[in-house]
Amino acid sequence: MDTVKVTIPETESFDDAYTKVEHYLVALQIKNRRVLSKLVYLILENTAKKHSLNPEKNITTLAMQEAHRLTSEWCEKILGVKFTHNVGIPAQGKLAMLLSDIPNKWVKYFLSEGAIPQDLVDSMRKTYLSSGPDFQIKRMTHRALELNPAGSILAETFKFVNKIPYGKLVIYLIIIALFIFLFYLTR
Repeated sequence: MDTVKVTIPETESFDDAYTKVEHYLVALQIKNRRVLSKLVYLILENTAKKHSLNPEKNITTLAMQEAHRLTSEWCEKILGVKFTHNVGIPAQGKLAMLLSDIPNKWVKYFLSEGAIPQDLVDSMRKTYLSSGPDFQIKRMTHRALELNPAGSILAETFKFVNKIPYGKLVIYLIIIALFIFLFYLTR
């Protein structure tokens, strides 16, 4: 049975860090409350150790950095790739996690240090490689608009009026006059 030994100071800073880390893991679709609490405490214990070495640093910032580091390292280990930045999991890695159903099917292996089932590794690698967009060359050919009879009449009228030098001006004045007439009719 998993037992959690709480070695985290009970301060407001750690409460805030707990909330932020929990929201981060929920954003990764980790919904199992037991696993969620276990992961949050793991991250906060690591944060407490790092904070004891650098007491001037913000606890919430350290906790989020630790959460990003752990999730990124776990994904790197599963996927067999090295992410080039230190901000956490790239979007393609997060998408691979969601598409391979880590939050539901394999949640107990998320961020675990132990052996990872080969099915999980295969599923995540397969979705990581296929999670990018498939580009296809498409051609957009010019086609005439298909108008109903009233639209066809208006289009032909507009073409005819366009040929007359002051045709557009006359049409616009007629439309404005109609709006003014309708305005006075409704008052």
